[in-house]
Amino acid sequence: VCGGVPDGPEAFFEIVKNSTGGALSDKYHSMHAYQETYGMLLYPRVQQMHGEGKGARVFEIGLGCSNNPTAQVERSNNINRGLHTWGNIFNHPKDEFYSAEYNERCVDKWIDNKIAPPNFKLLKGDQGDRDVLKRWLKESNTDQSNQFDFIIDDGGHKSSQILISFDGLYQEALKPGGIYFIDESSVQRIEVMANLMV
Repeated sequence: VCGGVPDGPEAFFEIVKNSTGGALSDKYHSMHAYQETYGMLLYPRVQQMHGEGKGARVFEIGLGCSNNPTAQVERSNNINRGLHTWGNIFNHPKDEFYSAEYNERCVDKWIDNKIAPPNFKLLKGDQGDRDVLKRWLKESNTDQSNQFDFIIDDGGHKSSQILISFDGLYQEALKPGGIYFIDESSVQRIEVMANLMV
């Protein structure tokens, strides 16, 4: 599939299990099975880049914090599991990983506690704000000569947010031949989630 490799999902899933001690985040439950997409399309390309001595540039929207910026409790389990997984995949000295998050309090906690790996940079803001997208590009030193290999939208999941982010990032920030992932695009169809996102 699109240049993927058949054993990619299995190899990716093993990394996930080893990274989290077998405690998987919601991304790998049966309703999501992200190891299929990431294992087929992302992981083999990252391995190829690393094998050639190249680093990958990655931009992810959504650190995994609560959607409520004043929430007292963040979804720490999912956050840390995702962090450990990406940290074990994007572990080349030349890799650059940017993660943008709406919950500024949560980002501050990460920065203060030095939770993220050294090559992970954390940005703040609302993906549904076009001015914020432009600021993210500046903060990540992104222009036509320095674009991302992968963009992962795992943010607010509203159609408006997804469309604004895609419009602001796909042309400006993604390298030719790069991959733009949109996670959980169907989540808003689930009534309970729709109520949470009002």
